Amino acid sequence: MENERNKLIREILFKITKEEINTFNYLLPKVFSKKIISYMSIREDLLLIIKQVNFLLDYKYKVVLIDQNYREAVVQGIWSSIVITYGRCFTDASKSSKSKLEPLECFSHKNETLKITHDYIMSIRHNFVAHRGETEHDVSVAYMKIPKFESNPRKTEFRIKSIRTVSPKEKILLNCKELITHLLKIVESKLQKQTEKIHKVIFNDLDPELLNELLII
Repeated sequence: MENERNKLIREILFKITKEEINTFNYLLPKVFSKKIISYMSIREDLLLIIKQVNFLLDYKYKVVLIDQNYREAVVQGIWSSIVITYGRCFTDASKSSKSKLEPLECFSHKNETLKITHDYIMSIRHNFVAHRGETEHDVSVAYMKIPKFESNPRKTEFRIKSIRTVSPKEKILLNCKELITHLLKIVESKLQKQTEKIHKVIFNDLDPELLNELLII
């Protein structure tokens, strides 16, 4: 019985044949495609973050005629998505050991401000979004309420009051845009090197008959 992953691959190949009708399309073997898929996926994630940041800059700081609770829920959801998606670019939880961005390669002493923004986002990911704990991103105080004008002094209610880093300031969002723009340049450079290498191998070393077998039809 065909597993779900293979079904999805067949679905993708079918879409390629339907959408890319003006080109010959060849399936890249895994030995060639592994890094290409990794870096292109990272690029898609970074481009999504740019869209989300731009949306928050418009939505949070320009849209005012809307219910406050609804607005906070939207901002919190999108900011959490940004933090999670950003973290994906620097981590790999799978057994396939896909390529990921490395902080040492992405930041130098020349761009310390970008590294500070990176550390800030990753700190939120590790200490708030991905895990629950006592951090500066999630501060809570528990307290007991006893009514001042109640005949029964034992009538109590327990509550907590929290402050959470779920709504970034405009400066953080602007720094985030600058950071993502910087990382996109790095990813594009890595992709360029990989595609040039693969192009050279395919057209110089690969058997033409094998290439024909990779044609997506």
